[in-house]
Amino acid sequence: GPHVAAGRPDVRPGAAQGRSACDAAAEGAPPTGLVGAGTGTTVGKWAGREHAVPGGFGFGVAEEGETRAAAVAVVNAVGDVLAPDGTVLAGTRAPEARRTPPPEETSPLPANTVLAAVAVEGTFEKREVRWLASRGSDGITIAVHPAHTRYDGDVVFAVAAPAPPGSAPANLDVLGPLVTAAVAAAVRNAVAHDDA
Repeated sequence: GPHVAAGRPDVRPGAAQGRSACDAAAEGAPPTGLVGAGTGTTVGKWAGREHAVPGGFGFGVAEEGETRAAAVAVVNAVGDVLAPDGTVLAGTRAPEARRTPPPEETSPLPANTVLAAVAVEGTFEKREVRWLASRGSDGITIAVHPAHTRYDGDVVFAVAAPAPPGSAPANLDVLGPLVTAAVAAAVRNAVAHDDA
């Protein structure tokens, strides 16, 4: 559908949009960018909100052999989103000479966040899934700069589903880096649109 201009905090998806998203997910890759929960998102606010650019909703997958991790992310960060080579994919529009840290925000609650969820196959204990969620947070650190500022309320959720019968046991040491890569890819995919 048509993209909505970034920074529309009055846009709130409801139950009908949630149902529509579930139906669309069953049909293949979801739409990305300024859609759903990503509609009113922005990034690149570290030099002032007036220099922000659109954020968005994205997804990413990372795999090694038969092991894979899939992630979705809603990107509404203070920082810029970086490509794997460190160049800015989506970032502040402030002129170089005026790039100073923003003034302290008056709200006690963060008004910015990267929300991500990552899914893997395997049977794990709760503490192992929590560790995977932490590896997802590493993906935000890689793809956003500055990441996890005190004005961000970033959070990553991880879920694990039992692997199909006959699958090799999942290896946490393989999954950890894949989760990191999948979240970083989802963050980057969220801003890979032409609305900026």
